[in-house]
Amino acid sequence: MLKKISLAFLAMVVMLASGSSVLAVSHEDTLNEETKQAYYTQYVQIAKEISKQSGIDIVVNPMEEFAEEDWKTPEDFRERIEKIANWDIRCNTSKTPEVYSSASKTKTASLEVDGQTFEIAFTGTFTTQYNPNTERQHFWRVDSITSEISSGSAVWTQTGYDYKWLDAVRTAGVYVSGTLKTAQATFKNKLAYIEFYCSDTGKIS
Repeated sequence: MLKKISLAFLAMVVMLASGSSVLAVSHEDTLNEETKQAYYTQYVQIAKEISKQSGIDIVVNPMEEFAEEDWKTPEDFRERIEKIANWDIRCNTSKTPEVYSSASKTKTASLEVDGQTFEIAFTGTFTTQYNPNTERQHFWRVDSITSEISSGSAVWTQTGYDYKWLDAVRTAGVYVSGTLKTAQATFKNKLAYIEFYCSDTGKIS
């Protein structure tokens, strides 16, 4: 009987040594107050070192605020504190800025003649591109430019458009040609000029 107990005890010791015991004890559970105090002293010193390196004021919380799972080896504590101290905190419009984005904007031009108003609406649709160097969106291409009469009895027929980039590709200067037919006359090759602006986030105005 004694031999069986001794063998069983030996087997349990072997299992503990190999780390596969059902009675495995976590690192935190093995820490007594003396060890915690020794760790805490090292935590304070580590915090001072990283504080000096990073230029950030780092203060270790009081020991009584530590939960059991908060007690780490000094090496793990250092790694954790360094990561947080070196965290480059940035807030963007979105977590990952869209490289390309599509947006449109409608602008109007009006003319009043003898109490009658002629109003033409011009709609520009664009693709913008995020530039990591400037950390903002810029125009990338013109997808379409359309126009129509939005007020008045005239007839507007668009015949073409052209554009140029301005202000480091943050502004699109658009030329639109068309024919304007009123009750009294038809005006061919009528030229309109519109500017569209791209904001930091790709909004067109």
